[in-house]
Amino acid sequence: MKILKVLLTASAIQAGVVQATGIPVVDVANLAQATIQVTHMINQLHALQQQIANTTGSRGLANVINSGYDTQVQTSTSTILSQNGLKNASQLGISNTDTASLYNSSNSISATYLAESQKSLTQAKERFDDLSTLASKVNSSPDEKDVLDLQARIQAEETLLQNELAKLTALKSKSEAEQVVQTQKIRQMRVQSAGQW
Repeated sequence: MKILKVLLTASAIQAGVVQATGIPVVDVANLAQATIQVTHMINQLHALQQQIANTTGSRGLANVINSGYDTQVQTSTSTILSQNGLKNASQLGISNTDTASLYNSSNSISATYLAESQKSLTQAKERFDDLSTLASKVNSSPDEKDVLDLQARIQAEETLLQNELAKLTALKSKSEAEQVVQTQKIRQMRVQSAGQW
């Protein structure tokens, strides 16, 4: 037991002496590895900052295609009538004012529907062409932010295209309703002139 105490005391003295009188040692390989790791972390930080810059802010891609939306379809019924070879009541020599009014009203309804339909179809075709152009730009986009911006623009264009289709459906319904009213006016004129149904 005494020997054990002497050995423990000697080892404690020796350890204390080594710590107190030790020679500083620099591990050059470990220091070089730590320097490489810090350099790599700095490069990663710069790459992350670049990614953040690429995914934030506006790129102005909303104006890639300048496609305005025409909410008012302006039509010139006289131009449409003449382009389609239709004459008004006075050109046909219709003298009865009720008959002339009914005839001109029918022409006006037809010309308006035709002009509005043509305009909506033209806008729908232009919008489809714009969508094709935007879709082709996705493949050449340099980064994710450009792709996301283009996809948002494509979605907006698709919404406008759907609106064009809804407008055409509404125009068709309006035309059918106006034709029913026109037919009823003709029946009413027959009853008034003949006195029977």
